[in-house]
Amino acid sequence: MEFNIASRQTRDILRGAPSYRPSFNAYMWADAQAIARIADLSGDKANAEKFRALADVLKDRVQSRLWDQQREFFLIRFRDNESNEKDYPGKPIKAGTLIYEDGPFAGSPEGRELIGYVPWQFNLPDAGYESAWKFLMDPKYFFAPFGPSFVGATTRCSSSRPPVAGGAASRGPTPPRKRSNRSPTCSRTTDRTSSPAPTTSACCASTR
Repeated sequence: MEFNIASRQTRDILRGAPSYRPSFNAYMWADAQAIARIADLSGDKANAEKFRALADVLKDRVQSRLWDQQREFFLIRFRDNESNEKDYPGKPIKAGTLIYEDGPFAGSPEGRELIGYVPWQFNLPDAGYESAWKFLMDPKYFFAPFGPSFVGATTRCSSSRPPVAGGAASRGPTPPRKRSNRSPTCSRTTDRTSSPAPTTSACCASTR
């Protein structure tokens, strides 16, 4: 996998933090929409209705469960209870919380990743979520000389080890890191499913 701002808060910095992600769920929504349309064209009404209903559920979950009103962005939500007692003793993360909503960085206004824009790749969001786009061209967040960074400029993410001393964790943003023409360590993110495809009763598709 890779180092990212979620996995680094867990015991397994490479494979930790299975979570509900805006990117993977957007892919699943687009797939369900496409299957429904193909079924319509082939006269398969049952499957068209089945996958259209699944798409509706996924869209609702993405907008209601992965959107953070305060940070104005689609964020990941932890699937499991997580902890990293070595680097962040006594600061566990509760299952079902959004990134930086709990744990060592609880209360931080950061936690945005570029994958929060993926839902718009498929025109998933309804009107009302456009405020997320103000971060894209802002140097304090994603704007960078060689294309957008994967995380905001003030998010600690550029090293494989948590940049804290003596196990202490900051609860707020840090000064912007130095930019370069190299991608940060956590910029290579791959969505991998860690559970079966969701049903209409699922929250979202779980990924690593």
